[in-house]
Amino acid sequence: MDEFFVKLIGGVLVLAVVVYIVIFAVLGAALIACICLGFVSVFIVKSAKALVRENEVGSALLMSSGWAAVLTVGCILGSFGLLWSMSFALGQSYSASMMRSYELHDGGGFWSIWMFLDQWIIMGAYLFFAKTAAALYLANRVFLARRNGGRSWLGVVPPIGAMLLFFTVDHWPLVGTAIRAPTVDNLTVLLREFWSLIYLPFDLVTKAFTNPDAVLNWAKEKIISSNGSMFKLATLFPSVFGLLALAALSKALTGIAASGQ
Repeated sequence: MDEFFVKLIGGVLVLAVVVYIVIFAVLGAALIACICLGFVSVFIVKSAKALVRENEVGSALLMSSGWAAVLTVGCILGSFGLLWSMSFALGQSYSASMMRSYELHDGGGFWSIWMFLDQWIIMGAYLFFAKTAAALYLANRVFLARRNGGRSWLGVVPPIGAMLLFFTVDHWPLVGTAIRAPTVDNLTVLLREFWSLIYLPFDLVTKAFTNPDAVLNWAKEKIISSNGSMFKLATLFPSVFGLLALAALSKALTGIAASGQ
């Protein structure tokens, strides 16, 4: 295994066993909650059920915001754990680089620490919360439509909506440029970036068989470039939602074909 990943796992173990046993327990619980919610999101695609089932708009928005807050807190806790593990894996040079990048100085006081947190994780947390709440609310509306007699193909809407929502927010400079100046060049750049995210899972699966080292190097670069922020890693979510949309579309088409028979 790559030395980076060995040290990264070692950092997690040190975090759990030696220093932050209680914090890691909370982190573990939050990550388990995230995994469970991930399975629930797949469940939305595969059936006419949803995490938020409220009929009233206000209640549905409140519940969607509540679940989004749970996921956001889980990612915040996970980010601190990941940052610690990366510092353990990459050594003091990485910590010094982080301090330079975010202009964090020893003895800077509360304001310096707050500015670091704001740039590192807080702004990303706000955006992640808003995107997740909107995606869950969309899933709720689709759930109601399907419960009231909507067809199975409506299950494609939540993952496609979430995919477009996350992509648009995370790539707003490209999207904004394409809207303001819809030239061939601007649209090509936007579509190329969108396609690269959609194709990414298939590319990684192919490389896992032909060049596994390339996959490990890609994962290593993504983790390091995230600076320990799970919200920066969340820019890969459109790829996940794209797979869910494909699964939902396949299921819907299979159902249509079966009913046609």
